[in-house]
Amino acid sequence: MVDEDVCSEDLSDAVSSWDELNQMHALAYAVNNSNGDQEYADILTAASLITPQVLLELLDIPDISLLYSTFNNLGLYNCSTIIDVHLRLLKDCMIQDDYELVNVTYKKIATMGVQDATCQAVAEVAAEALLNVREEHEVIVSMLEESVMDVSGATIEATKDFYTSKALLKAVDTVLELLPLPEVEE
Repeated sequence: MVDEDVCSEDLSDAVSSWDELNQMHALAYAVNNSNGDQEYADILTAASLITPQVLLELLDIPDISLLYSTFNNLGLYNCSTIIDVHLRLLKDCMIQDDYELVNVTYKKIATMGVQDATCQAVAEVAAEALLNVREEHEVIVSMLEESVMDVSGATIEATKDFYTSKALLKAVDTVLELLPLPEVEE
């Protein structure tokens, strides 16, 4: 049985708030502008795409709606809280360029007395949402890749969108690898 208390304010407090993330993002962006690290600039641009609006968009996707019935003990509020927390976690990892935050967050969740099954259910809900974010940016990369790789074929904006989406794909993949998902038996 899934422990529905896992999605209380404690879970939400396990990661930085949207306001804190926006402040961290602005500071990181300013510091990076003086350093000129283009790869990190792409990561920061990608991080700016992760906003509360993404949560609202995800809640309209039928696959995400199915999560509420799959994890019926969690309910709509708790599933949306899990998605919100993991979007903030993704953005935090990108800003800090530190994906160990995923493990730190799940250790915090474990200290709340959460059972392994509940922790895995939380991770499954998060993974489904992150996979939807990933799919959107995978489409962007595939549409732009040919023109960007052809030196004369892409606009500056298309090239920027391509590298931003690639950075987001890499970040999502890294977070997904670290989620404590249940083992899949073959």
